Amino acid sequence: MSTQFSQGRRTAAIFLAGTALALPRWGFAQAWPNKTIKLVVPFPAGGATDTLARSLAQSLQADLGQTVIVENRAGAAGAIGASQVEKSPPDGYTLLVGTSSTHSIAPHLTPKLTYDAFNGFTPISMLSEGASVLVASPALPLTNVAQLIAYAKANPGKLTYGSSGIGSVPHLSAAFFAGTAGIQLQHVPYTGSSLAYPDLKAGRVDLMVDAIITALPQVRAGTVRGLAITSRQRSALAPEIPTLGESSVPGFQSTIWIGLFGPKGMSPAVTNALSAATMKALQSKELKVRYLELGVEAAPSEPVEFAKTLARESDLWKKVITDFKVVAQ
Repeated sequence: MSTQFSQGRRTAAIFLAGTALALPRWGFAQAWPNKTIKLVVPFPAGGATDTLARSLAQSLQADLGQTVIVENRAGAAGAIGASQVEKSPPDGYTLLVGTSSTHSIAPHLTPKLTYDAFNGFTPISMLSEGASVLVASPALPLTNVAQLIAYAKANPGKLTYGSSGIGSVPHLSAAFFAGTAGIQLQHVPYTGSSLAYPDLKAGRVDLMVDAIITALPQVRAGTVRGLAITSRQRSALAPEIPTLGESSVPGFQSTIWIGLFGPKGMSPAVTNALSAATMKALQSKELKVRYLELGVEAAPSEPVEFAKTLARESDLWKKVITDFKVVAQ
């Protein structure tokens, strides 16, 4: 089966999952919303996903004229909250703030996942994308990606890279970069990127891919070197740092995304109303600025477009996990 056919089939499955059960028995959809809407965040309160969701909830509440609350259902790397929403009535009142980890990576990394990331949800809109930064120890004799690739090829297997944990987007992004560039790097996992920086600064670890919001302060303080951004385009947060695509790795792209989902079978009318309200909120100057403060950029998309992104991201991370034999901790 070709990759193109597989992706197309998954895109159709993801989108149809959100509409196939939209039957006329939901006459109340015309009156939606008429009660509180709940955004389930499958991670602890206070994190970036939670903060982003709360900003969105305020905007949606003002636009829809109904109370919108955030409920944190943390645990099992997001599986508890995702499972709760998957099992909820598809009436547009219980929604999931999912991520690249819960919907693009976990299905290929976690055995016996307790929810169906591909067919158990209705895609509503992507909310944000966040770039990461490839940073290098100041002890390395290089200042750009071309020099890094040349150095790695001259010293195969000698360079190391830290990450925030096995199976994390930074880990997989660094593995993806190494494979695309044709170089060998040794992985050194940590239990959080902050724990890796002392070793990176001291030269005990050579490289790391880290979220832009935590990497930039280190780069601007001069404690590490920012070599490249992992997104396709330069980040508004650091326009001076080139992309990997500009830096000897054409076409490279790896981002951390956050999106809004409902349970499988939501009415198209409610799905489209939610998508329109979400896209309106994300296009506001206030929310764009707030998201940039969190290290991400607003990325509104219609349901069909979001479904295509989900399929593309799933295929990408499945290949990386398979090619590099990544096993969950």
